Amino acid sequence: MRSYSLSGEPDAAHYRVSVKREAHGAASAYVDDELQVGDIVQASAARGSFTLRPGDTPVVLLSAGIGVTPVLAMLHALAAEASTREIWWLYGTRNGREHPFAEEARGLLEALAHRHSYVCYSSPDPEDRPNVDFDAPGRLNMRVLQELNLPRNGDFYICGPSTFMSDLTAGLTALGVAPDRIHTETFGAGPSITPGIAASPRRPPHLPAGPPGSGPTVSFARSGLNVRWEPIVPQLARTGRGLRRARAMVHVEPGSATPARPGLWQGRSATARIRSTHRRTAMC
Repeated sequence: MRSYSLSGEPDAAHYRVSVKREAHGAASAYVDDELQVGDIVQASAARGSFTLRPGDTPVVLLSAGIGVTPVLAMLHALAAEASTREIWWLYGTRNGREHPFAEEARGLLEALAHRHSYVCYSSPDPEDRPNVDFDAPGRLNMRVLQELNLPRNGDFYICGPSTFMSDLTAGLTALGVAPDRIHTETFGAGPSITPGIAASPRRPPHLPAGPPGSGPTVSFARSGLNVRWEPIVPQLARTGRGLRRARAMVHVEPGSATPARPGLWQGRSATARIRSTHRRTAMC
């Protein structure tokens, strides 16, 4: 499954998504090489919370790379209604060869009375024209935003690489922009997070606390630990749900041990021992 942002005009008759071909991208290569007009693909309904808020406050559209797609859809919506809001279009990419929708964005901005545009090329080609194709060399970062003196009371929509979004979000917050005015859209895989849980050092694999069990021995290949099955387990294993909980009982503490293969034990199976006693586990 792949998720793509809508990038076109607000028209209920059709959706437009824009797919960047990646060197080793299976989905993008299929779309580019195999998919034909008239083909039918399975797709879910458009959904998400990264949407343009109504109102009359300034709108600041910040993007980098292919992160331009969802904010381009917002620009389409603003142009379609000939919005009188103050609109800032800020974009960063490597050069003109990697600047998608350049002409389309310029055309949409022309329809807006209170528009501002600023484009950064981090590595412009010799044929890229300053003040025509782009406004400044370098990256779109907080230094640039501070120099532009953006309206603090606006709604900021940010999409791009994860570091780009996190840096700008932190920087805008430090400048005094209210957190509920900063909206982001993550595409691709982001870093793992544990909201509300403080980081703590991980314990090495170890035996569970308490006296050893009296059941069969369960061996763990990676940690080298051998753990006796606890007597309480057969009482929990009277249903398939109970059996799943019973298997987890071997891992009394997080990180205590890892089975050789998920669902399989070395030597005689603990599951087989329970199965011989409780026939209701036979389907598990």
